[in-house]
Formats: sequence, C-alpha cells, structure tokens
Amino acid sequence: MEPLCFARSDPGRGDAAELYDIQHGSVVSKLACSSFVTAAQFAPDGRTILTADGGGNLTWWRVGARELGVQRTIQIGHFSRAMAISPDANTVALGGMSRISLVDFRSGVIRQRLFGHSHEINGLAFSPDGSTLASCSMDGTIKLWNLRTMQEVCTITFDVKPALGKEIGVQAIAFAPDGNSLWACSRSGALKYWRAATLEDIAAAEQAAKP
Repeated sequence: MEPLCFARSDPGRGDAAELYDIQHGSVVSKLACSSFVTAAQFAPDGRTILTADGGGNLTWWRVGARELGVQRTIQIGHFSRAMAISPDANTVALGGMSRISLVDFRSGVIRQRLFGHSHEINGLAFSPDGSTLASCSMDGTIKLWNLRTMQEVCTITFDVKPALGKEIGVQAIAFAPDGNSLWACSRSGALKYWRAATLEDIAAAEQAAKP
C-alpha cells in the first residue's frame, strides 16, 4: 500500500513545498521552488503535483518512486493563491488580483482569462461535471462562471459590509459532490451554503405563487 501524501507549503522555508506521508507522519521529499509557494495541489492521477509561486510561475512535478522531477514551468503573469484542477484534468484555474487564468493542463497554454472580481481571488472550485467554475474573493463576493461560454453567470454577495473587528472577504469555496450545493466560508468565520432549486422546487413555488 502506497503512503497517502499531500503537498503543503513549508512554514520554515518560503521557497519549498513538502511532500508529506500522512500515514507515518513524516516528510517524504521537498520541492525546491524558485519563489515562495502560494498554492499546491495533486492532479487527479495522483502522480502529478502542481505548484504556484510568488513569482507567477506554475510548475508541474512528477512524483517518482524515489524522487520528484520538474516536468514543465510556465509564467502565468500574476500571483496566484487559489488553484483548482478540473475533474477531467484538462484545465487548471488560477486566481490572481481580479482575474482568473485558465490553463491547458497538458500543454501549459493559457486558454482564457476571466475578469470580474474587484480584489484578490482566494478560492476556486470546479463543479463535479466541470461545466461551472466558482470563485470567491476578498471583495466579499462569489461568482459562478459558465465554462462553455466563458461568461459570468451570477454574483452572490456574501459579506461586503464593514464592521468593527470584522474582516471582509470570502476565504474558501467548494461544491458538494452532487454539484447542487455550494459552500463557502468568510474571513470573519461565517460558513454559508446555497442549494440550486430543483424542477420540483420550481414547480412547487409556481403552484404556491411564490418567486
């Protein structure tokens, strides 16, 4: 049985990420990056790790039996704290300051950039079917993007009203496995979720003359 591992930023060194064996509680290896690591994630194949760093680089790492090897590095052109890989492993989404870059997983080509948020993007999540991308930002909003048309579908206002001792901004976001619910948490500690209306919900609302 192979060790269960994950990549994480090394708090002691900003220019490295650790490959950590969860079963044995030990570091398997370190990935030496050109700048401090801002995001790291396994690809669906479980043998490839992607890292984003403070220099705007996106790097593919191949996990071998005894070593890690760099496969490719590309320049995204912006700092990326948020990263998500589509379920079919065709697209990598990276969030920057008010923009999202969609990168082809296999070629490393930037296919599209999405604009709409007014501040740094903290979290990204693909829907289970890969047709929708959700993004959350320090501007206090969540946006849903149709990846077939590359258009913004809607904006959800999470938390945009300042208050004493309260931090504005949405920190993280995720779809439920059924793809019908969306969860997000704010920097102030609030957790919320939204559920898309089913056809039965819509029919019941119409019958009751409710919106």
